[in-house]
Amino acid sequence: MKNHALSFGVALIIIGLFGYFYYESHEPTALIPLGFGVALILSGLCSAKEGCHKHAMHAAATIALLGAVGAGVMVVKGLSSGDDAGGAAIKGSVLMQSLMALVCLVFVVLCVKSFMAARDSRGGDSTEGTEPGEATPEAPTSEEAAGAEPEAGDDDVE
Repeated sequence: MKNHALSFGVALIIIGLFGYFYYESHEPTALIPLGFGVALILSGLCSAKEGCHKHAMHAAATIALLGAVGAGVMVVKGLSSGDDAGGAAIKGSVLMQSLMALVCLVFVVLCVKSFMAARDSRGGDSTEGTEPGEATPEAPTSEEAAGAEPEAGDDDVE
């Protein structure tokens, strides 16, 4: 996953730089994908450390999720605005936001798949395979807990 974080971070940096330099307006908001790309790269580099791999990759997934949601909202707002109602060309900002949303969403999906595979390789949860409401082997059922005798010192004394 470290390599995915680095490569998707580079892709976001390219999207940000392209959006900023290709279009004539040179709006600083075009560099937002660059910021998300740098954050993904930093998370990917932090995941190389032995003790913080899990935390860094969860941070990267969170960053990408925020990027996907934020860019997706802006795409919807841009498409629903009446600026290009009859135009054939999509505004550059909407195109760059769409690319950012797509890249971030693909990264989030890859992260979720990786997290699920890592959980399965560790043996999964102790509750895996139990139905809702079914007791785990370690926990007593609610009927057993209700019928248990109170231990000494558990009396309600005022």
